[in-house]
Amino acid sequence: MLKSLIPVFLCFLLICCSSFMKAQGQQENKKFITETGYLLFLPQDYAKDAQKRWPMILFLHGSGERGTVIDSVKKHGPPKIVEQKKDFPFIVVSPQCAPGENWSANTLNKLVDEIIKNNRVDTNRMYLTGLSMGGYGTWEYALRFPDRFAAIAPVCGGGDPGRVWSIRSLPIWVFHGAKDLAVPIKQSEDMVNALKKVGNDVKFTVYPEAGHDSWTETYNNPALYEWFLKHKRKAKIAIKVNPTVYDAYIGVYELEPHFSLTILKENNRLFVQPTDQPKIELHPETEKDFFIKEVNAQISFVKDSKGKVTELVLHQDGDKSARKVK
Repeated sequence: MLKSLIPVFLCFLLICCSSFMKAQGQQENKKFITETGYLLFLPQDYAKDAQKRWPMILFLHGSGERGTVIDSVKKHGPPKIVEQKKDFPFIVVSPQCAPGENWSANTLNKLVDEIIKNNRVDTNRMYLTGLSMGGYGTWEYALRFPDRFAAIAPVCGGGDPGRVWSIRSLPIWVFHGAKDLAVPIKQSEDMVNALKKVGNDVKFTVYPEAGHDSWTETYNNPALYEWFLKHKRKAKIAIKVNPTVYDAYIGVYELEPHFSLTILKENNRLFVQPTDQPKIELHPETEKDFFIKEVNAQISFVKDSKGKVTELVLHQDGDKSARKVK
């Protein structure tokens, strides 16, 4: 993980059904990457305007719906709703997890690529939600690919509070039942508290009398879908910083034994060069926080009480401090 600052581009084969006229207002059973099944719902007005792009919801079911019978995915959430509400104003993608498996962020991300390729998806209005095991999957997918969705809504799930830096700017609405014995509410509380500490204005709805089923009320509430549509994905934009600020950051930072990050300034631009790897440009979000365009990673510089830079923090699948040694 620490040496993954240089992006690796992988080719992959997508095996899908042959193309045919898309059906609107009903869910189709599709295949993705060999035997992975998913339901695809297109709004009933999808064909009326060939130029219109539609918002999309990716829904991740719970452990009880794993298997090979795709109709079981219609038991809860958006795929249940669209069976009756044909004018639901979203493309809805509902994959099915294989028996005994958990959600894979990498596989889901390739599925989303496939959906975008073959359907008119508004890529700035893609939303992620899931319940129970799918709530965990929602957190994990967002943590692995924080710039993919405009907003997420995990329901009775949990994640790793130590990795929330990457989603500190992502709109998030969390749901949980106070009496949930299957997934204790502390799982959501820990994520919410961690997000607040990094400045995320996360929404948190607790159903005082609900047990594990906090999803029925959540997905039946039109306010969730209205909230989704208020958000569009925001691309990271570099701000203008006085290049003299960079001078304090120049140096070598030891991330682990025999692996360091060297910070360089060239032509008034800041770069990071991992040991035995090419340098990559750092783009400023603030005067002390920087992002990397080529890979999902950010770097923050830390000063002591005297204003001297003493370390950096690499935010990449968690936070890792590196002491300034030169």
